[in-house]
Amino acid sequence: MAELRKISGRSHLLGIFLSLSFVVVLSWRKWPDILIDFGRELYVPWMLHEGKVLYKDIAHLFGPFSTYLHALLFEVFGVSYLVIIWSNLLWLAGFLILLCRLMGELTDRTTAFICSLAVVWIFAAGQYIDIGNYNFASPYSHEATHGIILSVLMFYSLWRFASDHRRRHLVGAGLLLGFVFLTKAEVFAAALIAAVFLLLLSADRKNIKSNISSLGIIGFCAFVPLSVFFLYFATKMPARDAFGVIFSPLLIMSKNQDLMNNAFYLSSMGRDNIELNLVVMILHTLLVLLVVALATSFSRNLFNGKITKTNRIVYVVLMLGIVCTAFFVQPLYLGFSLPVLCAISLAVLLRACSKEPEKNRKNKKIDPIRLLAAWSVFSLLLLLKILFKARVHHYGFYLALPSVILVIAMLLWFYPKHFINDVVTGKFLRKIFVAIFCIIMFKAFLTSFACWNHRTFPVGADKDRLLVFNERVDTRGPVVTETLNWINLNTRKQDTLVVVPEGVMLNYLSRRINPTRYTNFMVPEMAIFKEQDIINDLELGAPDYFVIVHKDTSEYGVGYFGKDPVYGVKTMNWIKQNYHPVALFGKEPLQDKNVGFKILEDKNFGIKILKRKRASFRDQ
Repeated sequence: MAELRKISGRSHLLGIFLSLSFVVVLSWRKWPDILIDFGRELYVPWMLHEGKVLYKDIAHLFGPFSTYLHALLFEVFGVSYLVIIWSNLLWLAGFLILLCRLMGELTDRTTAFICSLAVVWIFAAGQYIDIGNYNFASPYSHEATHGIILSVLMFYSLWRFASDHRRRHLVGAGLLLGFVFLTKAEVFAAALIAAVFLLLLSADRKNIKSNISSLGIIGFCAFVPLSVFFLYFATKMPARDAFGVIFSPLLIMSKNQDLMNNAFYLSSMGRDNIELNLVVMILHTLLVLLVVALATSFSRNLFNGKITKTNRIVYVVLMLGIVCTAFFVQPLYLGFSLPVLCAISLAVLLRACSKEPEKNRKNKKIDPIRLLAAWSVFSLLLLLKILFKARVHHYGFYLALPSVILVIAMLLWFYPKHFINDVVTGKFLRKIFVAIFCIIMFKAFLTSFACWNHRTFPVGADKDRLLVFNERVDTRGPVVTETLNWINLNTRKQDTLVVVPEGVMLNYLSRRINPTRYTNFMVPEMAIFKEQDIINDLELGAPDYFVIVHKDTSEYGVGYFGKDPVYGVKTMNWIKQNYHPVALFGKEPLQDKNVGFKILEDKNFGIKILKRKRASFRDQ
């Protein structure tokens, strides 16, 4: 029997990695966006590799873990996008093995297999909107994906401690929590609260000393990664500043509360139309619960020996109809019900915890249900950022991932095991849910595949090559290529350039350094870092060239950079005063001519290059 389980586990892993290989091959180099966000993920590690110091020489909104990890990889393997690709794929492969093992121990092998497949087919390389970046292969922020993976590894360490009570697992959990702190603030907050929740839920009330000791070990070990980075930064800046930059990612949003009321963040969270989004959330939840109720009812009646053959055929047809409804689920609308489903799951799991078998308490063993309850807390807290518009695309690629895994675990394992008394009915019901999940995953894959088919235009060369939308879909690829060719032919290697308002990918692909601290001039960065400070740094850095990239910022509730009175006017005036145009590719950027809201609808994309005037500030 044990041998059969081993074979089954290996076959599941084989299926997972064959699926991953298939998805990666079809989407190879088609994951990032050409200008938005991802350029930072390449440029900043390159600058750290060149000797610059994060926060001191480069303004950064997130923790230092991912950027310094990639800088180390660049040091060992050379600077290239390909290095980041292989790093991400190794992280993803490790995550799939970890998830399969953890869910296999908590639930069963089939549930673990479907959870892992969901990660592969929906989140690993998915693209459901016109912007790339929102996937694990080339994420807009590696702090997001690394934070999620490290958090799950922390949960696994806590689970191992619950199984054998070896303190080395607590040490591991503490270290991992510290590393999560160095990634993204919202992921750390969710992981910390969920970890404390699990420890309190599983605490031995008769042994308070042991409970305090466990918390102390985790807390002490969590400070080790922070201390290492603090000591490093203390060698590069005053100790007070080093302490400040370690905690700055946690404090940025609290110091800039006005940003949370920006149109972009209101829309992202769903607060722009709470009433409508709540109605949609409730309707989606009711639809999911209806499908579960109907599938349960039909499964029970199907195996009722008293029903006639005709009725049995009717039930089979009805169940096939339920399964086929999954074909109508669109990935863009997948996830609206997740907050409510997670809340229901937490309530049900907590009730189940109160009925934990007495033998587990005597043996000091933690029921898997307790860890699932902590997982549901983790899932709910992550969803707060997209609470009223939960989704698996955009930021949902990492914020909704734990929730999707939780829902799969609840429907495939917990619900049949604890709510269905008849074993045969429970197994059949699981097959229905497996079929529904597989269809949803297949639909998500088809949506992404349609995007990949249009990403055939190459930008960059050799190991930095990436594939973007062809010119029939998006004109940015050809325009960016022309711009890079001009930069390479008409500027010197030592010349510096700054791209506004967004597009540091141009710096990376041309290997031209930005001499300032600031790599992005979008609305959040301008609000956080203050425009006058940015202008002062531009004067100090005195870049040789400015590159103005067309960018529609209406999603932030403002007009074009340098045109809207509240957005970049001072900076643009300073640029015009000290620089003159030398090249234009595509249309004149930042103009009000039939501009569409979405990137792929904007037919006026263009890039303008400006060169420093001879009698400018530097010469003076």
